[in-house]
Amino acid sequence: MFATGLKSKAEVLKQLNGLGLTTRKGFPMSIQTFQKLLVNPIYAGWVVIPKWGMKCQGNFEPIVGQHLFDTVQDVLQGRTVVSKAHDHNNPDFPLGVFARCGMCGMPMTGGWSTGKNKKYAYYRCRRSKCDLINIRRDDLESKFIQLLKQLTPSPELVTGFMSTVRGEWTRR
Repeated sequence: MFATGLKSKAEVLKQLNGLGLTTRKGFPMSIQTFQKLLVNPIYAGWVVIPKWGMKCQGNFEPIVGQHLFDTVQDVLQGRTVVSKAHDHNNPDFPLGVFARCGMCGMPMTGGWSTGKNKKYAYYRCRRSKCDLINIRRDDLESKFIQLLKQLTPSPELVTGFMSTVRGEWTRR
């Protein structure tokens, strides 16, 4: 749950404590203990003794895979971009984070500007010093739809692809 970036450590811990996760003494797990659990390589099958400079694969079945363990470490260290659920699920700005600034390549964010009589929807670059200040939501989304139409495969291509997949499936 934590590796997805959709929930914080506190949210995951609250859910796990609610499911009955406890310490060895039977108490609900604290956030500090949970942090130690997340960074402990023993769960990925590694025996590490820093004092001796030793790191070796254990001869036991790991509880989590190496990829999942590494993903959690990346999230904890800030080496990966994580997005909160509201970033992806805001129906007002469906291209938020997905769209990138044309000037600097940073993810764009959506927001509302208030005019005299109504509000206006804009996407903007997250960097305040970027030259691309704002782009109207309707303009960006219509350009995105035009791009999708250009990328839509022709019916003949889809039919040929399906035929190839079915043929390969039958062969195997």
